[in-house]
Amino acid sequence: STTTREIKTPMSTTVNLRTAKPNPENESLLPITGTLRYLADRTRPDILVATGCMSTGGATDPSDNHMATAERTINYLIQNSNLGLVLGGATPLSVFAYADASYITDGDAKSRLGGCVFLNNDSGAVISFSRNDTSISTISHSVMEAEIKAVDQVILELIYLMDLLTFMGLDHSGPISL
Repeated sequence: STTTREIKTPMSTTVNLRTAKPNPENESLLPITGTLRYLADRTRPDILVATGCMSTGGATDPSDNHMATAERTINYLIQNSNLGLVLGGATPLSVFAYADASYITDGDAKSRLGGCVFLNNDSGAVISFSRNDTSISTISHSVMEAEIKAVDQVILELIYLMDLLTFMGLDHSGPISL
């Protein structure tokens, strides 16, 4: 249910959910906290603490305070739907990336892959990845093979990112520097 009372914070500052007593009459908050965590991680960091607190004890038999916090957070989001992180700025979006790899011949002969994708639009957002395992798909037999695998990983990240940007309405035209 929504409330008409103005909510300035997603969670009460006087409630400690870690010490709240479970109520077996209440349904699990897992679906709600999963959705809220998705929002918090992507565009609404202002609800991250409330979502994290709800997650402690909200999976099974959440307390009445957990339920009230969930409702308050949802009402906060409804009342403050204009808040959030926005990708964009005054300059056009510029995407560039790099990849690097090392070929280790000593010991277990593991290959290390690494790379980074940069979004440069006055935001300086960075997406990075690193891989160091011995699965058959990442063991390289030469420096060149290790470098190619690293570039392949960066390209996969770029494809995902471009699809995400297009979905968000932030089309990027032109080649991407790698």
